Amino acid sequence: MKHLGGPGSIKVEESDGTIERARIDVIHFLHQSAFLTRVPSIYQPHDLQHLHLPQFFPSWQRMDREVRYRAFCAQARLVVVMSTWGKADLIRQYNLPPEKVIVVPWASVLTTYPAPASADLSAAIGKFDLPEAFLFYPATTWPHKNHLALLELLDRLRRISGLEIPLVCSGALTGHFSAIKKRLRDLKLTGQVRFLGFVSPLELQCLYQLCRGVVFPSLFEGWGLPLSEAFHCGRPAACSNIPVLAEQAKGAALLFDPRSPEEMGNAIMSLWRDEPLRRTMIERGYKNVARFSWEQTAKIFRAHYRRMAGRPLTEEDRALIDSSKREWNPQGPLRP
Repeated sequence: MKHLGGPGSIKVEESDGTIERARIDVIHFLHQSAFLTRVPSIYQPHDLQHLHLPQFFPSWQRMDREVRYRAFCAQARLVVVMSTWGKADLIRQYNLPPEKVIVVPWASVLTTYPAPASADLSAAIGKFDLPEAFLFYPATTWPHKNHLALLELLDRLRRISGLEIPLVCSGALTGHFSAIKKRLRDLKLTGQVRFLGFVSPLELQCLYQLCRGVVFPSLFEGWGLPLSEAFHCGRPAACSNIPVLAEQAKGAALLFDPRSPEEMGNAIMSLWRDEPLRRTMIERGYKNVARFSWEQTAKIFRAHYRRMAGRPLTEEDRALIDSSKREWNPQGPLRP
């Protein structure tokens, strides 16, 4: 352990020597957790939510993240994020050299999941008692995922317009779920909204296939997996207009201010009621998600591994390294 951060210092893990003795050329830390090492490293902090929404983190956790993230970014030869906004944020917050930070977007993880058959869809309908039509929100119940605002919006739509939109939510239930559950009861939405908890990869695929659309009101993201998943499954989506999701959607989703009931309500009503619009958004979503593949992501990382290890580079490697260091350009709407 190394103590960093001054008074009340944080203990940061150090390598026990295993990878050094094994003469590892490069180590890639895929998550925020890492350790200090002399081996050349790639670090992926994903996002700096604790700096933008500090109210969702106790002070000790904010300090812990700050010390660790800064230490691991400082030691890394390369720092990876998934959006150009995330790159700019990381450079601004941690004063990193721009050439040290690259953007590597992710493809949909559903490409690796089993595709559901009709029997699987029927089983999911029965197991979860799904309504004939519903909107879907797959997200762990962290506060920044904004489930509470979505419940308030559904209550508002029911009171003002008489519109009752069934909502199905999947994802692990955190300690914050107690507040969500209480609000669900207070608003008398228990018959309209259901939380399924964590579901299997196959069940997740079924829920995407069965829903009318996906709603994603998150307040902060490093990359919005539900967006990529909705596009992959051919489902229209409405999501927050926060920078990362707007960059990722590139005109393929309906955007709304997650703090504005009016904007969120208009987007969700359009998603629910407007079938021609849904068809247009589905086509845009297919075009959007076709930009990304895990094979391309793997090739980009392989090229950087070779470069950092001093291995010979192919022409493809050089091109991928060069393109990943340039700004990824998501500008301009997708045409239907």
